[in-house]
Amino acid sequence: MIERIAPLEYERWLREHQAMGWRNGDLYERIPVPHGADEKSYRAALREQTRCHKLLIDGELTKEQIISHYQEHLPEYEKQMNYQPFNRMLKLMRKFDGVRIYQYYT
Repeated sequence: MIERIAPLEYERWLREHQAMGWRNGDLYERIPVPHGADEKSYRAALREQTRCHKLLIDGELTKEQIISHYQEHLPEYEKQMNYQPFNRMLKLMRKFDGVRIYQYYT
């Protein structure tokens, strides 16, 4: 299941960022970090300010193109990030003894 859900999570993330005006780019990784600055925080702030992310794809894309990009071009450590929502959901299901779906009829 996780192999099917993770690419869909990437698609959701990508479309959400596109809708907010983000675009593909890695400028935030190429700018030198000032002496004494925390590199991780500095790069995260630059990424937010430039609204660029190296994992985004520019343009109108089909679901198939996005999933193909996910499978062929994303590094394994980035794919792991898309497993997290699924794993959290499983932990909650175990904690609360499954999921019950109630339907309201009118």
